[in-house]
Amino acid sequence: ANTLRVAKALECIRYSEARFIYMSTSSVSLPTQTFYSASKKATEEMIKVAVEEWGVKDAIARPYTIIGPGEQWEHLIPKLLESCEKGVEMPFVPEPVHDFVSVEDVIDALLLIAKKGEFKGEVYEIGTGIQRSNYEILQLVEKVTGKKANLNLVKSMRAYDTDKWVANSERIYSLGWKPKKDISETIKEMYDYYLLSLMA
Repeated sequence: ANTLRVAKALECIRYSEARFIYMSTSSVSLPTQTFYSASKKATEEMIKVAVEEWGVKDAIARPYTIIGPGEQWEHLIPKLLESCEKGVEMPFVPEPVHDFVSVEDVIDALLLIAKKGEFKGEVYEIGTGIQRSNYEILQLVEKVTGKKANLNLVKSMRAYDTDKWVANSERIYSLGWKPKKDISETIKEMYDYYLLSLMA
Protein backbone atom coordinates (compact mmCIF):
# COMPACT_ATOMS: atom_id res chain seq x y z
CA ALA A 1 0.00 0.00 0.00
CA ASN A 2 2.79 2.43 0.88
CA THR A 3 4.91 1.88 -2.21
CA LEU A 4 3.39 -0.17 -5.05
CA ARG A 5 -0.01 1.55 -5.03
CA VAL A 6 1.66 4.96 -4.95
CA ALA A 7 3.93 3.95 -7.83
CA LYS A 8 0.86 2.96 -9.84
CA ALA A 9 -0.86 6.26 -9.01
CA LEU A 10 2.22 8.20 -10.11
CA GLU A 11 2.23 6.30 -13.41
CA CYS A 12 -1.42 7.22 -13.92
CA ILE A 13 -0.81 10.96 -13.53
CA ARG A 14 2.50 10.97 -15.40
CA TYR A 15 2.78 14.07 -17.63
CA SER A 16 -0.77 15.09 -16.70
CA GLU A 17 -1.99 18.22 -14.93
CA ALA A 18 -3.32 16.18 -11.99
CA ARG A 19 -1.98 17.08 -8.57
CA PHE A 20 -1.15 14.57 -5.87
CA ILE A 21 -0.71 14.93 -2.10
CA TYR A 22 1.12 12.02 -0.55
CA MET A 23 0.40 11.28 3.11
CA SER A 24 3.73 10.37 4.63
CA THR A 25 4.61 10.16 8.33
CA SER A 26 6.84 12.03 10.77
CA SER A 27 8.47 8.67 11.56
CA VAL A 28 10.61 8.99 8.41
CA SER A 29 12.77 11.52 10.27
CA LEU A 30 13.54 9.22 13.22
CA PRO A 31 16.99 7.63 13.62
CA THR A 32 15.41 4.20 14.20
CA GLN A 33 13.12 3.05 11.40
CA THR A 34 10.33 0.47 11.33
CA PHE A 35 9.27 -1.43 8.21
CA TYR A 36 6.28 0.95 7.99
CA SER A 37 8.30 4.16 8.25
CA ALA A 38 11.00 2.83 5.93
CA SER A 39 8.37 2.15 3.25
CA LYS A 40 7.08 5.71 3.65
CA LYS A 41 10.61 7.09 3.45
CA ALA A 42 11.33 5.10 0.29
CA THR A 43 8.11 6.37 -1.27
CA GLU A 44 9.04 9.98 -0.51
CA GLU A 45 12.25 9.44 -2.49
CA MET A 46 10.33 7.75 -5.31
CA ILE A 47 7.98 10.74 -5.50
CA LYS A 48 10.86 13.21 -5.74
CA VAL A 49 12.22 11.24 -8.72
CA ALA A 50 8.77 11.20 -10.35
CA VAL A 51 8.56 14.98 -9.95
CA GLU A 52 11.97 15.53 -11.55
CA GLU A 53 11.81 12.92 -14.33
CA TRP A 54 8.12 12.73 -15.18
CA GLY A 55 6.90 16.19 -14.29
CA VAL A 56 4.46 14.79 -11.73
CA LYS A 57 2.82 17.51 -9.63
CA ASP A 58 3.20 16.25 -6.09
CA ALA A 59 3.41 17.56 -2.55
CA ILE A 60 4.37 15.47 0.47
CA ALA A 61 2.41 15.93 3.71
CA ARG A 62 4.28 14.71 6.77
CA PRO A 63 1.88 14.92 9.75
CA TYR A 64 3.11 14.38 13.27
CA THR A 65 1.10 12.56 15.96
CA ILE A 66 -2.54 13.03 14.94
CA ILE A 67 -5.09 12.96 17.77
CA GLY A 68 -8.86 13.35 17.98
CA PRO A 69 -12.17 11.58 18.62
CA GLY A 70 -12.28 8.14 17.03
CA GLU A 71 -8.54 7.58 17.31
CA GLN A 72 -7.39 3.95 17.48
CA TRP A 73 -7.92 2.55 20.95
CA GLU A 74 -4.39 1.16 21.18
CA HIS A 75 -2.85 4.66 21.00
CA LEU A 76 -1.56 6.54 24.04
CA ILE A 77 -4.40 8.96 24.81
CA PRO A 78 -7.28 6.48 24.30
CA LYS A 79 -5.43 3.96 26.48
CA LEU A 80 -4.94 6.57 29.18
CA LEU A 81 -8.62 7.53 29.02
CA GLU A 82 -9.59 3.88 29.44
CA SER A 83 -7.18 3.48 32.34
CA CYS A 84 -8.56 6.56 34.09
CA GLU A 85 -12.20 5.65 33.52
CA LYS A 86 -12.08 1.88 34.11
CA GLY A 87 -8.93 1.47 36.16
CA VAL A 88 -7.39 -0.79 33.52
CA GLU A 89 -3.65 -1.23 34.12
CA MET A 90 -1.47 -0.16 31.22
CA PRO A 91 2.29 -0.18 30.58
CA PHE A 92 3.65 3.35 30.52
CA VAL A 93 6.96 4.99 29.63
CA PRO A 94 7.00 8.64 30.84
CA GLU A 95 9.92 10.07 28.84
CA PRO A 96 9.25 9.68 25.07
CA VAL A 97 7.91 12.76 23.27
CA HIS A 98 5.56 13.51 20.39
CA ASP A 99 4.30 16.59 18.58
CA PHE A 100 0.54 16.06 19.04
CA VAL A 101 -1.70 17.77 16.46
CA SER A 102 -5.50 17.73 16.16
CA VAL A 103 -7.00 15.86 13.22
CA GLU A 104 -9.02 19.01 12.45
CA ASP A 105 -5.83 21.05 12.13
CA VAL A 106 -4.30 18.38 9.89
CA ILE A 107 -7.34 18.51 7.59
CA ASP A 108 -7.07 22.30 7.44
CA ALA A 109 -3.39 21.94 6.50
CA LEU A 110 -4.16 19.46 3.71
CA LEU A 111 -6.85 21.72 2.26
CA LEU A 112 -4.41 24.63 2.35
CA ILE A 113 -1.72 22.60 0.59
CA ALA A 114 -4.28 21.65 -2.08
CA LYS A 115 -5.15 25.32 -2.54
CA LYS A 116 -1.77 27.05 -2.20
CA GLY A 117 0.94 24.38 -2.42
CA GLU A 118 3.49 24.44 -5.24
CA PHE A 119 3.42 20.66 -5.95
CA LYS A 120 7.10 20.40 -6.83
CA GLY A 121 7.96 17.64 -4.37
CA GLU A 122 7.93 19.88 -1.30
CA VAL A 123 7.64 18.29 2.13
CA TYR A 124 5.10 19.97 4.42
CA GLU A 125 5.61 18.94 8.02
CA ILE A 126 2.33 19.34 9.92
CA GLY A 127 2.65 19.80 13.66
CA THR A 128 2.40 22.35 16.43
CA GLY A 129 6.15 22.74 16.83
CA ILE A 130 5.72 21.74 20.49
CA GLN A 131 6.82 18.33 21.70
CA ARG A 132 5.17 16.89 24.81
CA SER A 133 6.29 13.89 26.81
CA ASN A 134 4.05 10.95 27.63
CA TYR A 135 4.14 12.17 31.23
CA GLU A 136 2.81 15.61 30.22
CA ILE A 137 -0.01 13.91 28.31
CA LEU A 138 -0.78 11.78 31.36
CA GLN A 139 -1.16 14.92 33.46
CA LEU A 140 -3.51 16.49 30.90
CA VAL A 141 -5.66 13.34 30.65
CA GLU A 142 -5.92 13.02 34.43
CA LYS A 143 -6.91 16.68 34.66
CA VAL A 144 -9.63 16.30 32.01
CA THR A 145 -11.05 13.11 33.50
CA GLY A 146 -10.55 14.05 37.14
CA LYS A 147 -9.26 10.51 37.71
CA LYS A 148 -5.90 8.77 38.06
CA ALA A 149 -4.58 6.28 35.52
CA ASN A 150 -3.52 2.80 36.65
CA LEU A 151 0.04 2.60 35.34
CA ASN A 152 2.72 -0.05 35.20
CA LEU A 153 5.92 1.95 34.67
CA VAL A 154 8.33 0.28 32.25
CA LYS A 155 11.69 1.38 30.86
CA SER A 156 10.93 0.97 27.17
CA MET A 157 8.19 -0.21 24.81
CA ARG A 158 9.27 0.78 21.31
CA ALA A 159 12.71 0.89 19.75
CA TYR A 160 11.97 4.15 17.93
CA ASP A 161 10.88 6.16 20.98
CA THR A 162 12.96 9.30 21.31
CA ASP A 163 13.47 12.48 23.31
CA LYS A 164 13.25 14.67 20.18
CA TRP A 165 10.27 14.38 17.83
CA VAL A 166 8.90 17.75 16.74
CA ALA A 167 7.73 19.29 13.47
CA ASN A 168 9.53 21.97 11.54
CA SER A 169 6.32 23.69 10.43
CA GLU A 170 7.96 26.63 8.65
CA ARG A 171 6.79 25.58 5.17
CA ILE A 172 3.13 24.97 6.13
CA TYR A 173 3.13 28.17 8.20
CA SER A 174 4.27 30.04 5.07
CA LEU A 175 0.96 29.07 3.43
CA GLY A 176 -0.95 30.74 6.28
CA TRP A 177 -1.65 27.66 8.42
CA LYS A 178 -1.38 27.51 12.16
CA PRO A 179 -2.88 25.05 14.66
CA LYS A 180 -6.17 26.22 16.17
CA LYS A 181 -7.11 23.41 18.54
CA ASP A 182 -5.68 23.45 22.06
CA ILE A 183 -4.53 19.99 23.10
CA SER A 184 -6.64 20.06 26.28
CA GLU A 185 -9.72 20.82 24.19
CA THR A 186 -8.97 17.89 21.89
CA ILE A 187 -8.43 15.53 24.84
CA LYS A 188 -11.77 16.67 26.29
CA GLU A 189 -13.47 15.88 22.96
CA MET A 190 -11.79 12.47 22.95
CA TYR A 191 -12.99 11.83 26.50
CA ASP A 192 -16.57 12.77 25.59
CA TYR A 193 -16.35 10.45 22.57
CA TYR A 194 -15.04 7.65 24.79
CA LEU A 195 -17.86 8.09 27.29
CA LEU A 196 -20.42 7.98 24.48
CA SER A 197 -18.84 4.77 23.18
CA LEU A 198 -19.37 3.17 26.58
CA MET A 199 -23.09 3.92 26.32
CA ALA A 200 -23.46 2.55 22.79
